[in-house]
This record gives sequence, C-alpha cells and structure tokens, in this order.
Amino acid sequence: MTTNNTTIEIEEQVAASNEVADFSNNWNIIVFNDENTFDNVILSFIDVLKYGLIQSEQLATTIHYVGKARVKTGSFEELQPLERALTLRNLTTTLEEI
Repeated sequence: MTTNNTTIEIEEQVAASNEVADFSNNWNIIVFNDENTFDNVILSFIDVLKYGLIQSEQLATTIHYVGKARVKTGSFEELQPLERALTLRNLTTTLEEI
C-alpha cells in the first residue's frame, strides 16, 4: 500500500499544531560565588532546595571554582520563593529566564 506524501505532511502538521509548548519550566536560579562559607551554602541547598548532601556539596564546589552555578530550573512561580529564601540566607542569587 502506498501513502501519499501530502497526506503524511498534513498529518504531521496537525500533530505539531496540537502540541502545546511548555513554558512552565523556563527559569533558573543562579547562585554566584561570594564570601559565604561552604557550610552555609551546602546547608542552604539542603534546607531550601531539599537537596541531599552530595548534590549540595557538588553545587557548592562548582560555584567555588566556576564562579556560579544553575542550581534549580522551574517555573517563575515555583522558583521565586526559593530564590528569596536563598537570598535571606545571604547567598548571592538571581532568577534567569531561559
């Protein structure tokens, strides 16, 4: 059985038009290297972001050597209170749109 190429193209276009772009996770929390201690950064990630010890240590090390790290991706509504909480713990942070 042969299939008409035009039919396939139309079906692909209909399928593509039915897909909804997901813009809900288009923000990052960025944490910058500053005068904080490793302990403060690690404990902040554990308490605020609910990360485990190993992940928190790895992120703190990346921030120390690279100068910054993306620590969480999500929606603005989800990340804004987390970013504020990190800031209240004296971390230098920003919300960055992807």
